[in-house]
Amino acid sequence: MLKTELSVIVARTRDHSIRCFPVVQTIHRDNICHIVEAPADVPDQIKKLAVEIAQKAIGSLDGAGVFAVLLNEVAPRPHNSGHHTIESCYTSQHEQHLRAILSLPLGDPSMKTPVAIMYNILGEDEGNSGFYLAHQLIAKALNLPGVSVHWYDKPGMFFLCRVQPCISSHCFMYKLYTFYCQKSESN
Repeated sequence: MLKTELSVIVARTRDHSIRCFPVVQTIHRDNICHIVEAPADVPDQIKKLAVEIAQKAIGSLDGAGVFAVLLNEVAPRPHNSGHHTIESCYTSQHEQHLRAILSLPLGDPSMKTPVAIMYNILGEDEGNSGFYLAHQLIAKALNLPGVSVHWYDKPGMFFLCRVQPCISSHCFMYKLYTFYCQKSESN
């Protein structure tokens, strides 16, 4: 079953300066973040409200760094819903996290591409069979223009566990999304 929600990555420094990344929409498969679409395809009024809520939530907490604000949680760390920032934003969530905790000026969180999609390849089987299936998906993804693969280097392969994200940070969202839909329909 697929479920969607909005996410806002918020960076806050020790002096309480705040910068927000664009609102994204996450698509979950069996309660695991599977796809992130950036920016979220929702009305601007909804995006504005999501950012306001996220800023208010983070304003009520202590600490510095990067926080992911979702419907049901605040994650005080770089988050799956922000991995697309590695390729699609001027400052990634990881760099922004370091800037925030080290009291350095926060970077520009805006997108340098019109759209991006992050697709988490999830383990389709256990052990060597799972690695083989994941590598087949990676090979297909890397044949699409504008796609980058980031390997998590997790030991072992487990059913429905994240293997790595594929990030398309150009206007090839449709192709990667079509690739996802074709793969999902075959399951």
